[in-house]
Amino acid sequence: MQSTNSSSDTQTSNALDIGSPPLTKLQKIFFWFGAIGPIPSIFLYEFLTDGTVEHFGGTVSDTALFWCTIASSADAMIAFLCANVLWYPTNSLVRTLVLRTFALYSIFHWGGFLRAHYFVEPHPSGPGLYIMGIVTTWAAYIAWTDDFFRRDKTNSSTQAVHDGSYGSFPDES
Repeated sequence: MQSTNSSSDTQTSNALDIGSPPLTKLQKIFFWFGAIGPIPSIFLYEFLTDGTVEHFGGTVSDTALFWCTIASSADAMIAFLCANVLWYPTNSLVRTLVLRTFALYSIFHWGGFLRAHYFVEPHPSGPGLYIMGIVTTWAAYIAWTDDFFRRDKTNSSTQAVHDGSYGSFPDES
């Protein structure tokens, strides 16, 4: 049954808008890049897997092609998560969750490329991009969350999850 009450529609559309400060320009650039930047690699990993493996000095095999598709899905997930921050710019819980995920992902993704560059086959682009990826995501995580340096110990993003101070979703009735 559809509701004719416009206030409940407003409440539903704003369920994830919890009144945190809006994104700064630098944060918008970071999350837009996170949402759009992986798109070329997603397509390269999915549709030009042989060339991608060869570009990074690998030997084309079923296993190498499989891992390209795994990397593609991880890149797609990061792009989607960053887009969520742009869709809900005043939700610090979403922002913190995405920054945590992106920082952890950068260790495995960029760290894997960095390890392969130094211990398997030097990549044509060099290690600079990989190091920059790790440093940038971790700098954003440390600067834009309260996980490391709690500025407000009474309403941290982690505490708010446990005590419900971020609000709750409206009833679906």
